[in-house]
Amino acid sequence: MALIRSAQSTVSAREMVFHILVVDREEDHFRVPLPNCVTYFLNDLVSASAYLKAMAFLYPLPQICSALKPFFMNYLLKEGKAENLVYLDSDVQVYSALDEAFELLQDHPALLTPQILTPSQRRIPDLTDLDALVSGAFNTGFIGVGRGQVGIAFLDWWARHLEQQFLRSIDRQVHQPPDEEPFMNQRWLDLVPALFPEILILRSEAYNVGSWNLHERDVAWKSGRYCVADKPLVCFNFSGLDPNQPEGLLQTFSGGAENAHAFVQRLCSDYSGKLRQAGHHVFAGLSSPFEHWDNGIRIPDLARKMLFRVRSEDCFLDPRKTALPKSYFSWLMRCDPASAPRLLVEIWNLREDVRCFFPDPNGQDRTRLLQWAVDFGIREMNLDPRLGVIFSEQIAWQTSLLSP
Repeated sequence: MALIRSAQSTVSAREMVFHILVVDREEDHFRVPLPNCVTYFLNDLVSASAYLKAMAFLYPLPQICSALKPFFMNYLLKEGKAENLVYLDSDVQVYSALDEAFELLQDHPALLTPQILTPSQRRIPDLTDLDALVSGAFNTGFIGVGRGQVGIAFLDWWARHLEQQFLRSIDRQVHQPPDEEPFMNQRWLDLVPALFPEILILRSEAYNVGSWNLHERDVAWKSGRYCVADKPLVCFNFSGLDPNQPEGLLQTFSGGAENAHAFVQRLCSDYSGKLRQAGHHVFAGLSSPFEHWDNGIRIPDLARKMLFRVRSEDCFLDPRKTALPKSYFSWLMRCDPASAPRLLVEIWNLREDVRCFFPDPNGQDRTRLLQWAVDFGIREMNLDPRLGVIFSEQIAWQTSLLSP
C-alpha cells in the first residue's frame, strides 16, 4: 500500500494503472482498494506455467515471490493488460515520477538496473564486487519491460529458466529446497547483456538505491526533495528493513558524504512510519496460506523437501490440495499393512535414536512407531497436532487387523 500511494503521488501527466500481485489467500480484503489498481492472485497466473503451485509449495515465501516476477510480467503483457510496464518490489518506495523509465521503453525493449555502478575500493560489510557475483549483477526490484518481441522473448527466457531450474531439482531428487541460493532468480539476468543486447542497462544513480549501494550514492535533501548525485531520487529499495527497527538497515552503510547517513536514516524512519500507518503490524502477524494444506493442517518443512520424490502428476501440480485422488497429503500419510506413513518413515530416517528403538518401521515395529509419534514425535518434530490424530486412527486400524 505504501508503494502504491508513493507511486500515485508522483504521477504527473501520465495516467497509470497499477497491477498488484498478492501472493496470499484469494480474499476480498487483500484486494487493493485504491483508484486505478487491479489485484491478481496466484490462480490468475496458472496459465503461465503448470508448475507455479508446486513452486509455491516448495520455495520459501520470499523466494516464490521473486520467482513469480517474469511470469506475472509476461501474463500482463501477453494478455494485453499493459503495453509497457515497470515492475517494482513491494518494499520499493517511489519518490519521483517514472516518466523517464516509460519514455526509455519507447526505444528499448526492457530496462535493467545494476546493483552497483563503480568498482569497490575497499572492503564493504555486505557487498563488494565479489559479493555482487553471488547476488547477481542486476537488481530485480526495478525492471522495465515493453510488449515488443524482444521484451516478451526476454521474459519467456527468464521464466523458462526458473521453471527448468525447479524441475532439474526435482529430477535430481535434491533433498533441500532451492533456498540455499536465494538470488538465483536474479543471477540469470547476468546473461542478458550478451543474449539481449537491445535491452538498456540503466546506469542512473537515482534508481534502485538500496543498502548494498549506499557507499557509492550520496543521498541528500535539496530543494524540498531527496536527491542522489544532484538528480531527483526516483526509487529506494528498502529490502531487509524492519519497520520496528529502521536503523538496522543502516548497519551495512559505509562511506559516502558525511551527512548522507542522516538523510538515509530519515528515509528509513519515514518509510517505516508509512508501513505502520498502512497496518504492517496486522498483516505481518498473518500466516501465509502456503503454510497449510487446504485441510488446514500446517505443512512441515520436512514435507516440502519430500516433494522432490513424488512422481504423481496429480499431487505434483497442486501439492496443497488434499482431496485429489492421488494427493500429496495422502501419499505422505498413507498407512497400510505393509508400510508406515512415509512422513513418519522420513522422521525415522533422520533420527538415529528412533531407528535404535524401532528397527523395523514397516514391519513389526510399525504400531509402536505410530504410538511414539503420537506421544512424543509430534511435539519433538514440531508437527501439527492434527497429524497425531491421524496417527492415532491408524493405530486403531492396525490394532483391528490383529483382532480375531
